[in-house]
Amino acid sequence: MSEPHPRRRVLPRAVCCGLLAAVAFVAAAAAEELELPPDPPPLAAAAEEITEEAVLERLVRGSPDLARVRLGLRERASERRGVDGSWDPVLGAELGVTNARTPVAQGITRGIARSERYELSTSLSQRFRPGTVASLSLSNAMSRSSVPIRLEGFSDRIEQGPDLEVGVTLSVTQPLLQGGGRRVNTLPERLADLRQSGELLVLGREASVRATEALVALRELQFAVETHEVRRRSLARSREQLAQAEALVAGGRMAAAELDIGRQRIAAGLEALIAARGTVEQRSDQLRRLLGEAPGRGRLLPGGVGAPRARGVEEAEEACRVAELASPDLLAVQAQVEQARLAAVGAEDPLRPRLDATAAVTQAGLDDRYGGAWGELVRFQARTLFAGLVFSMPLGNRAAEEERVRAELAIERAELERDALRRALCHEATDLLRQAALLAEREELAALRVTLASRAVAAESARFERGLGTVQQGLEAMEALEEAELGLVRVRTDRALVALQLDHLLGVTLVERLGAADLVQAGRGEP
Repeated sequence: MSEPHPRRRVLPRAVCCGLLAAVAFVAAAAAEELELPPDPPPLAAAAEEITEEAVLERLVRGSPDLARVRLGLRERASERRGVDGSWDPVLGAELGVTNARTPVAQGITRGIARSERYELSTSLSQRFRPGTVASLSLSNAMSRSSVPIRLEGFSDRIEQGPDLEVGVTLSVTQPLLQGGGRRVNTLPERLADLRQSGELLVLGREASVRATEALVALRELQFAVETHEVRRRSLARSREQLAQAEALVAGGRMAAAELDIGRQRIAAGLEALIAARGTVEQRSDQLRRLLGEAPGRGRLLPGGVGAPRARGVEEAEEACRVAELASPDLLAVQAQVEQARLAAVGAEDPLRPRLDATAAVTQAGLDDRYGGAWGELVRFQARTLFAGLVFSMPLGNRAAEEERVRAELAIERAELERDALRRALCHEATDLLRQAALLAEREELAALRVTLASRAVAAESARFERGLGTVQQGLEAMEALEEAELGLVRVRTDRALVALQLDHLLGVTLVERLGAADLVQAGRGEP
């Protein structure tokens, strides 16, 4: 055997084992002295709970988008009142002064005749919806004249007056032929009605869209909160496992190096929890923005937001029918079709003949005294009757013809848009029903995955307590449970979002969730 190297010093085996044990003890002590940061405070601290009803109420009162649409509604209402004003009676007055110097040369009257007339007339006219125009006028006049006379070697002037004259005239004009008849006479009124109702439909459509967006934001906020709670529960389970591992290490049943695996899991869980908390803050600010509220007013948390309600519409044909009857978009397009048809009636009017009948009666009184003039007027002796017909027919009105063609094209275009929207609504309703059915099945499977993952975590925890498992195996089971819980939360949220989209499509958001009277009156500034 060769001799050991003279410079190599071999330590006894006991000394080596002691050194290794000391190093392990120091490493374990250093590992035990490592402190992890505490969990963040719960979300409920300094937060405001908000329900679906509160979201809709704040939306109706404070949404800037709805406020802009309400301004348009008020403009249409003002326009409608202005159209009604065309049927209001009109009171008119006219004051006239006439001073004439007229040459005369007839018989003994030769020279310059002078006359003066002062007249005040008032009238009251009224238009009626069949197109009838009635007018009542009262005239008061005072006149005087001076006529020159000339004979052989003699000239003079004959003064006449002052004479007082009063008169009352009643006239009525009735269109017999006027385009579409009564339809044309009331066309501005009907167009204003359609524009006002169309603006109301626009308000309803925008309200339904904004309400759906706000409720979607509330569901996304709920998803963020539930994700935060899943992260918090997972972090709590990781801390419990770390505590169990520390107990096993203290009893010598597990290596201290296993603790770092658990600590890494806790650090990752804390990071995910902080990220989830930031998502909650972001979703809360987004909801406040949709509600028209200022940022920085505290965190919003969903309260009382349950599962989506059953719509009672299961078949695609029924969904298509309900969507066509209640969809705000289709109602607005239908109003555009009616408006285009009325505009076509007005465009045809200049191409049709027109016949008006007019009748008038005038009663007059003349005297040198005002009372005498009125006395003669009320005896109904000096009266004048008038009746007449006025006929007109356009000849080759190419501008009006092209206007009629454009009106017909507008009708066709509006009908095409309506039919296309009907088909799109039916396809969308069918697709949403299909998605709702698939998500319901996925929710059942996701709930089953959560149950199985919970059992796996419980079984792995029991094995870990008996010293038969490792920290890594426990972490893998908890990660699977966390993933299953997040998947269940996501599927439930997606199902709720599909239900909200279906509500908007079927008009449920507008009819059931939003109050029409409150929607129109809120923020109008009118009693």
